[in-house]
Formats: sequence, structure tokens, C-alpha cells
Amino acid sequence: MQNITDLTLLLERDLADHQVFRRGDANSPGVRGIVLDRGAIDRNLNGPARIELVGFPWVITSRDDSRSAHWFGVKPFPLGELLEQDYLREAVQSCLKEDAISKRLRVAARWFAEARYTLADDDEALALGVAMDALLTGQSRLPGSAMADHLALLAPNPMGRPKLVADYLDFYKVRSSVAHAGRSAKLNDPDFIRKFYTSVHWVAWRSLALRERFNIVSEKEIDALFNDLRWGVRSWGPSGPDLDRGPADTGS
Repeated sequence: MQNITDLTLLLERDLADHQVFRRGDANSPGVRGIVLDRGAIDRNLNGPARIELVGFPWVITSRDDSRSAHWFGVKPFPLGELLEQDYLREAVQSCLKEDAISKRLRVAARWFAEARYTLADDDEALALGVAMDALLTGQSRLPGSAMADHLALLAPNPMGRPKLVADYLDFYKVRSSVAHAGRSAKLNDPDFIRKFYTSVHWVAWRSLALRERFNIVSEKEIDALFNDLRWGVRSWGPSGPDLDRGPADTGS
């Protein structure tokens, strides 16, 4: 269930259109046990019976006592609505297989979801970086320059590859800065994080295209394919505009 939810988040092309926005972990979708469903409560408390769902825990310690207000979550994640879309349902189902790329996508989806449901921008960048790592590396760790090459080779049109490399290296620097207890000024720019999300989403879809176009099953085959694409032994072949373009803005 968690894989399905995370993959839906990763692969949906317009989350904002379905009113799914980045927000705190209290609203993270998934199997959560006994929790209040704000939508269900709203439907059953109409008119004068409607109340604001808030709790006031009182914490007493040896040093002090305090009272805080905790509001319960907003409407639930629209999993059913999203999976009614044929393209998304088929893509999510295809990622439940045991081939190497499907496994990578499930790991990436987990970290993509972690990024969307944290309120800390440095945690966001780190989680998105791990998601990107999962998609671009195999069984052995690769340096940032090699992962940038892998990302660029996912684009069928070579003319767009230099910009893809430059963008990836920007993401990688910020992710590395956070991982080493630093902070990049780029995190103060909301457009940077939005572009990072969009890039991970694009790499996920291009990874699916790679699997289908070249019939990839194992990690060894992925490594061999990237070498062949780099050397020109194999190519993407003719492709339409949807394949040629780089990452598109999928909204926040």
C-alpha cells in the first residue's frame, strides 16, 4: 500500500490540479492506523454542530508546564481519484514488478514522498537528492559527474543534454551541502525546490521509458546500456516532441 501511494505521488503529472500540495508530515498519506479523517468529520458535522477540530494537550515537566494547540489534518489524499487515470494506474502497476528499474522507482518514490511531507527545506533537498540517487545509480556508488551523465542520456535529444547536466550539478551541490551539515542559499529560492521536484519526476518517467524502449531487466543491463548510449552503440531512435523535451513544470 505504501509503495502504491508513494509511486502515485512520484508519477502524477499535475498534483496541484488534484489539490495535493507540499505540507507537513501530519498529512502524509499511507496506512496510519486510527486517525481522524477531516473530510468524514466535516460531512457528518453540518450546520450548528460543525466544530473546529483541535486538541489542547497540557504538558507538565519538572521545570515548567505548557499548553499547545494541535489541529487535525485536512482532507485525505485522493488516491482513488488519482488512480482512476489510466496512464497513472498503468504506470504505478508496472512499477510493482521485480525488474531493476521498478525497484529503483519504488525507492525513489519513498524518498520523493518524504520530501513532499516535510516542512524543512533542507530535509526536502536531502530527500530529493536521495530519490535522484536511487534513480541514477546502480549497485555501486557513482560520483556526481557520472550521475549527471546518466540523467542527460535519458533525454533522446542530445541538444538538451548540456542544460540537464548543469541543472543536475546544481541539485547535487545543494544536496551535498545539506548532507555535510551545511546550508545553501539556493534553498531560499522556492523556484529551486520546485525545479528539483520537477526534475525527479521527469527522471522517473524517463526511467520507465528506458525500461520499455530497451527491455531492461537487471542492474547489469542498465550499466551496459548507459555505456552504449554514451558511445553511440545504441540510441533512442526517432521520438516525438513528448520524448524530446526536458523536465516540464509539474506544479508544487
